[in-house]
Amino acid sequence: MTDKQASLELVKIARSLVAKDLATPAKLRDGSWGARVVGKARRGQRIFIQAKGGRKWEATVDKVFWTGEDRYTGEIISLVSTESDKRSNEVPSSSRDRVCDECGKHSTRLVPCRDSSGIEGQCCPSCARGSAYERSFM
Repeated sequence: MTDKQASLELVKIARSLVAKDLATPAKLRDGSWGARVVGKARRGQRIFIQAKGGRKWEATVDKVFWTGEDRYTGEIISLVSTESDKRSNEVPSSSRDRVCDECGKHSTRLVPCRDSSGIEGQCCPSCARGSAYERSFM
């Protein structure tokens, strides 16, 4: 084996180690979200999912729906449902997109308010009680 062949083999091994347990989000046939895992996945396997936007999280394979050759890349992949880790700082979905413009806290009860320069925004009840001259939205 020549040096060039040996280095190519090392590159292949390195790529397979890096790609192991990596996944991307995938929409499943039932409409729910799962993951597209590089390689053959198995139930209970820990995987690392990375979305196109850069968000990363760890999940556990719940069920393997399909394993086979990717029609675009030719590599072996698995489509799986996952159980994502629950993070202590995760906000309940009912208040996920509702954030106070003044303090940044999540709230299900936002009220319209203005800051000292007249800019309109949404405030949580505790910030709304304060004077408009005390608020400064950014």
